Amino acid sequence: MKSFRELPKRLLISVDLTEHSFETVAYGTALAKKLGCQITLVYIAPLFFTEADVMELQLGKKPEELELILKSKAEENLKEFAARVMEPGDSYETIAKAGAPPKEVAETVKETSADLVIVGCHRRTGAGLVDRIVEKVPCPVLVVK
Repeated sequence: MKSFRELPKRLLISVDLTEHSFETVAYGTALAKKLGCQITLVYIAPLFFTEADVMELQLGKKPEELELILKSKAEENLKEFAARVMEPGDSYETIAKAGAPPKEVAETVKETSADLVIVGCHRRTGAGLVDRIVEKVPCPVLVVK
């Protein structure tokens, strides 16, 4: 966003697929509709391996392959989440990545030219994550409690 006099045109809503994300998306989509913004839902899957992932690794999968598996699962989970939370007729895109949320959200802001990020904060530890996102992104961040 170049000036505070300009309203945002591209809204990035960062979700973690928890129940609180429903509130974050509801707030973000209502705001986007009022302002006429384009909406992008982004989910950053954490880079940790489940027991099933470890079993695949032991069966000869390389770490890069596991990251692709995690990203694929993240895409699938985000599409299912979006189908539940978005209203029919809503126009939006989804982006799923794997990695550190602050870094990945900042990269997604640049890739999509987003000029407002909406994130949810629902746990005591979530505030630290939100702080790191605020530090990394070049645009305003709105936090939904």
